[in-house]
Amino acid sequence: MNLEDVRKELDQVDLEFKELFLKRMEIAKRIAKVKAESGDDIYKPDRETEVIEKLTDGVAPEFKSEYVAFLRRLMQLSREIQYAERLKINDDFFLEDSGIASPSHNRLKVRFACPDRCGALMNTISIIADYGINITDIRMAWEATDLIIYLELAANMLDENIKALLVQLYAETEGLKMIGSYQK
Repeated sequence: MNLEDVRKELDQVDLEFKELFLKRMEIAKRIAKVKAESGDDIYKPDRETEVIEKLTDGVAPEFKSEYVAFLRRLMQLSREIQYAERLKINDDFFLEDSGIASPSHNRLKVRFACPDRCGALMNTISIIADYGINITDIRMAWEATDLIIYLELAANMLDENIKALLVQLYAETEGLKMIGSYQK
């Protein structure tokens, strides 16, 4: 067996992953519709922990942390699909007209408390990157025992993609506030 043979095998596994990934995202859309009808939350960390514990049972220790990271990332991507789908169903389920947005604005400032858990800030930044949004400024400050994150995003709050991001940040961080929107 040579490298080309092994790569062909890996390519086949990647095609299988692709099919399963697309199937999972379609299911995520259906879940969003069911949750919208029932008023259920999209982000359920306890459920995700339970699923991860169940799925990692029997995974070899040498691959377990990578598999957990893979599952968390997959769940995060599924939630992104659900938030976008939820906005299509009910575009005001979180966002109200704050009066700070304008079609000409290309910067948005937000603040939120970062949850006190391993990787929370990195996960939040990853979510923002998944939406294709550039972070143009990031600042952090401690308020009592909370780490407060201030972000400037190259974004317009009226864009559907940004609305989905804000809905996700609202659900998955603490105390999200829109500070301002402006043209730069």
